[in-house]
Amino acid sequence: MSENLKEIIHYICYYFPRDVNRTVLVKLVYLTDVEFFRRYYRKFTEVEYEYDNYGAFSWEIVDTAYTLVEEGKLKMTREKSFYGDEAYKYSSLIEPDSSELNEHIKEVIRYIIDKFSSYTFDGLLRYVYSNPPLTLFKRGDVIDFNMMKDTNQLSNREKEIARIGWEEVYQRAVKRINKSTEHFDSDFDEQHLAEMDENTQIQMKMLSQNLEESEY
Repeated sequence: MSENLKEIIHYICYYFPRDVNRTVLVKLVYLTDVEFFRRYYRKFTEVEYEYDNYGAFSWEIVDTAYTLVEEGKLKMTREKSFYGDEAYKYSSLIEPDSSELNEHIKEVIRYIIDKFSSYTFDGLLRYVYSNPPLTLFKRGDVIDFNMMKDTNQLSNREKEIARIGWEEVYQRAVKRINKSTEHFDSDFDEQHLAEMDENTQIQMKMLSQNLEESEY
């Protein structure tokens, strides 16, 4: 069992404004790891996530939640889902002991709860499916968070290019060329963009989807 995973699950179930079903719980823990990685360049848990039919998934989270049920900290209820199969929901029975969680991870969890508590089930899944790191993998893959690390190490100018988009950069460059015969900033010129290797372009495109969520 990953260190501190029980505390994170219990913290989420206690402070989330409604009961959390199994899929949503896994996604909230996953998104907590994603956000923690964006801020501190590492995951907080040691959970290994796989890309399955519902996006990022880990049986370790499910098993850990059941351990909390056995310990009397969470309540698990079974009910029929919209599709007729059995669904599981979790709610907290007692206030969590979060002494093992530092303020950094608590802040991240609160951010995730505040952001996604208003999402519908389908909306949450769409968000997970359409954002890195999941977008970098295919079904059946183990999700490697380090694929996001290179984008965090881009230069400030490259981050600016990603923020405003490739087409906008090109249009600005063309306007500047038309206004003056002098060379404009080489970081922004067309040749610079053309010479970027494929890996950098992939990183830039990925970053452009997430810059609003970053600290830049």
